[in-house]
Amino acid sequence: MVFTRNMFAALILSTLLAIMLSIFFQGSMQKNEMLQPVFKISQPIVLDQTNLVDIMTQVNSQMAITRVQWQNHNLSVDYKVTADKPVYVNDIYDELYQSVYTAYLLTSNVQGLYVRVLYEEKGNEEVLIALSAERSNQLLEELSSVSAEKDKKALLHKLTNISFGVLWQEKIQK
Repeated sequence: MVFTRNMFAALILSTLLAIMLSIFFQGSMQKNEMLQPVFKISQPIVLDQTNLVDIMTQVNSQMAITRVQWQNHNLSVDYKVTADKPVYVNDIYDELYQSVYTAYLLTSNVQGLYVRVLYEEKGNEEVLIALSAERSNQLLEELSSVSAEKDKKALLHKLTNISFGVLWQEKIQK
């Protein structure tokens, strides 16, 4: 009986407290004093040596990033592929697209992007595919258009320069 009475008192007390708090904060909320945006429109980052790692960690990569270089408003990135882990053509194009997207939409001062995907076997590295891209209005418009099923391969071939290494057909699984 005592337990039931205590539970009922706790229920009444918490209900009154909730009503008082909602009345108290309702007046100040209407003045927009306490409202803060949950999502802010982010401005592109000015890339430099101090935040290079921060930008590159935003690239969700399945391949290992072996080298990143920032020089004269040009960003160079090397990815490494090994024989131990199979990599598919679509995975590589996804990585290239993500690199272009990050370099040009998340930053404001990258003028040139150079990406290489290297194949390592027995300590030797060879270029599988290389991409170079320059900042342009057309590139920015295409990247910023929202489309979940974008043909990344066609977009990259249209707006960037892509070169294939000798091992591209031999080593990459389709």
